[in-house]
Amino acid sequence: MYIVGGETNIRSQKLVEAAQEALYVGLRTVKPGIRLNEIGKAVQKYTESQGFSVVREYCGHGIGTEFHCDPQVLHYYADDGGVILKPGMVFTIEPMINAGKKKCG
Repeated sequence: MYIVGGETNIRSQKLVEAAQEALYVGLRTVKPGIRLNEIGKAVQKYTESQGFSVVREYCGHGIGTEFHCDPQVLHYYADDGGVILKPGMVFTIEPMINAGKKKCG
């Protein structure tokens, strides 16, 4: 993560650090055989444990013949059964987190 000018307030610094760690939490969760929603569950659990919320309007996505394609990779838990991860699947994990409410705008 990069902070313009290298300095910010403590709350913003913690938010930046939590966003970066949320990404790593998601990446460490990935393995064949788990359901995609387990990534969101892990990211949400970590993010909320840090006192922040996960933005619901944006998500990661598959990468294939088109850049933004299925599956959608939610960064919060959705009890939707979830796609089972298989070797060779390619997708992004892009957690966006807020210091306030989970909605944008």
